[in-house]
Amino acid sequence: MGRSEDFSKCRAICDLLKLWYSKKESIGDEIISLGIASDGSFGIPKGLIFSQPVYLKECDDGLRIWVPFKDFPMPNMPLSIFQSLIDTAIYIKKKITEFKNSFDATKKSNFQLV
Repeated sequence: MGRSEDFSKCRAICDLLKLWYSKKESIGDEIISLGIASDGSFGIPKGLIFSQPVYLKECDDGLRIWVPFKDFPMPNMPLSIFQSLIDTAIYIKKKITEFKNSFDATKKSNFQLV
C-alpha cells in the first residue's frame, strides 16, 4: 500500500530533473506545474511559494530557471476559493517567519549565556 503513490512522486521528480538538466538546445516548450516563488503573476503576491504553471528559461550565464508562464489561463475555480488559498499561504508564511524569528532569538540568547 502506498507504493503506487511513491512511484508517481519519484517519476515526477525524475521527469522534472530530466527537463532541467537535458542538453536540448530548445528549452521552454514544456509547461509544468511547480511550486516556485511567485513573481506576482496570477494574482499571487510576490515571493509567496505557490504551485503555478512554469517553463524553463535559460539565463545569459547559462543557468536554467523555472519562471511563471504568464499566458496560462487562470484556474477554473471561483475567485473566492483561489483567494482563500492565497490567504492561507500568506498566513502560513507569516507563522513560519514568526517561529523562525523566535527560534533565532532563543538560540542567540542561549548562546550568550554560555
